[in-house]
Amino acid sequence: RTSLIIEPEDGRIPWTETGREIRAAQRAAMAYPDMDENDGPEGRSLAERCMLSFASIVPFTPSLYNNTTQIVQSPTHVMILEMAHDARIVKIDGEHDAHGVPRWHGDSIGYYEGDTLVVETINFHPEQVARGSGYTSANAKITERFSRVNERELRYQFTIEDPELYETPWTGELPMFA
Repeated sequence: RTSLIIEPEDGRIPWTETGREIRAAQRAAMAYPDMDENDGPEGRSLAERCMLSFASIVPFTPSLYNNTTQIVQSPTHVMILEMAHDARIVKIDGEHDAHGVPRWHGDSIGYYEGDTLVVETINFHPEQVARGSGYTSANAKITERFSRVNERELRYQFTIEDPELYETPWTGELPMFA
């Protein structure tokens, strides 16, 4: 494959025209053009403020630096640790927060389909998505699947549903090695 995108078959993100415009505006906002860097913490990036790493986004996609992930399971939760300190806590067989409180990395619940861990995430923090961190709007739903291929490899698959940005849901896949 030449793309991590497996659906649609052409390997391209199915942007809507409005979605392209929103993404371009997000990228422009990443530069904080209207704020002097010394005006306060808001003038610094989320990564610099240790709020959210530039490489820790949902869905997980490789970045330029530190592509490590640690997954820890208990009977009721799974913790997915990315980058240096970004831990996402997934409630197993739980419910999403009834109040819909936005969170860094979103609100994740999980369940098992056979040996595959399925994680559904919603309620992304608006500041996270407003700065172009990831591939979503605040109203997206991302479904991730973690499947063991062998003792040292997981198949990681994600599907993004976000009609604000995309014509159709799209799916990506990549291997994760121990």
